[in-house]
Amino acid sequence: MDTEDSRNQELIAHYRAEVSRVVAGVRWIVAESVLVGGANLATKLLELGAEAVLVIACSRGTGDLPDDPRIKLMDFGISSADMQSGIRDSDEFFKNLPEKALRAIEEFDPSGEALATGVIWLSCEHIAGRPMLGARPEPWRALEDKMVADALWARAGIAHAPYRLVDAELSAVRTAAAEVSGPLGTVWAGDNKEGWHGGANMTRWVRNEAEAVQTAAFFGKHCDRVRVMPFLEGLPCSIHAFVTADAVAPVHPCEMLVLRVEGSNKLHYAGAATNWVPSPEIGAQMREAVQRVGEQIQREVGYRGSFTLDGVCTSTGFYPTEINPRYGGALGRMSSGFPDLPLYLLHQAMASEKALDFRPHVLAKLVAGCTTANPVIKGMALLTGQRDIEPAHIHLIQEGQRWLPTEDSDNAVASIRLGPSPAGSIIFCQVNKGVIPHGDPAAPIVASLLNYAFSYWNIEHPKLLPNV
Repeated sequence: MDTEDSRNQELIAHYRAEVSRVVAGVRWIVAESVLVGGANLATKLLELGAEAVLVIACSRGTGDLPDDPRIKLMDFGISSADMQSGIRDSDEFFKNLPEKALRAIEEFDPSGEALATGVIWLSCEHIAGRPMLGARPEPWRALEDKMVADALWARAGIAHAPYRLVDAELSAVRTAAAEVSGPLGTVWAGDNKEGWHGGANMTRWVRNEAEAVQTAAFFGKHCDRVRVMPFLEGLPCSIHAFVTADAVAPVHPCEMLVLRVEGSNKLHYAGAATNWVPSPEIGAQMREAVQRVGEQIQREVGYRGSFTLDGVCTSTGFYPTEINPRYGGALGRMSSGFPDLPLYLLHQAMASEKALDFRPHVLAKLVAGCTTANPVIKGMALLTGQRDIEPAHIHLIQEGQRWLPTEDSDNAVASIRLGPSPAGSIIFCQVNKGVIPHGDPAAPIVASLLNYAFSYWNIEHPKLLPNV
């Protein structure tokens, strides 16, 4: 083992020991929207010394489940209309647990001493009276509203695109669009009237009058206010940082897989990838931006833990579009080369201000090094309402620009997987390391794989196009 590997293993051992101080000897309740994800977290808790784990989930999800007598699994089989409804349904479910779940919790933890953890976007601070590790107070959650983001950029002193905040009615948004429109039109984002939203669910790309009328009608049904800004031509991206009481530690830029939908003004969120590397100048701008924003929310709302600053890398620089004051899904991609690093639990302990030796700058450097050494390209496509699709997993090789199925998994270069989701079904795709040059954007190959999956499984879905 070389010196760097040895140092990394020492740091991972350090962070595992620190998190074990919170986890070990405790019975845990895991509140998850998807049972498979909750079971994976339960396994990590047991590895860190948890006594036993009860996982309560709204639906099963795609993937295998562990066979461990110390893990009790409960799947309530809740279906939702779409991804965003699924998030809100899950959040409401855990705020008002059914009697069956409450009985199971009392049987699992009759003393009432268990702790709870769960999915990254939960708004509740307790599960049946058991405190949530890493619970997010309301002032933190309020930062997710796109209507407050641009004022935050101004207070933090970072560059941002022009914007207008207007009422969600046609004349107001039409005027705003005329004032800020770029060569490719405008992007409209709705407020949080109906609750938190993400994954481009309440974002529309408006290029002409017909789309303006259609989009204004949509937002008028769901929002009071709309943010209008120019469509930024470039690469959607994100940068994370860890925040403690005395430090803000930027992590590493990554690519957000936001794809265009052919024939539609919707945008398709396909996840995150860590193969792309920005130029040194853009990377420095992104780190300075997340540093300034982190210091601002540290002062204003006492923020702790990791957060993400999303935006677009254009030919003239990085422009932020939103802040996610929570653990970002891309962090899982970034740290996947170190499966023993309990990064999510570190975030939660940091958010709860546990007295642990976090060494945030060291942790950020560790994650950045893992990202560089182990780039990950994964994407997804939700198939809303399609619940009768049989699960499948296909390995692929590439001949020129064509994808071809193969039985030889050892020599495959990518894979596609089809399985259930809370809102219907879901396609996952993954590209092996080295298939595209390190540093290149992953959106083109992810769009290609997802389009192939639609064709291979005869699924009706608009063609997806990369934003670069």
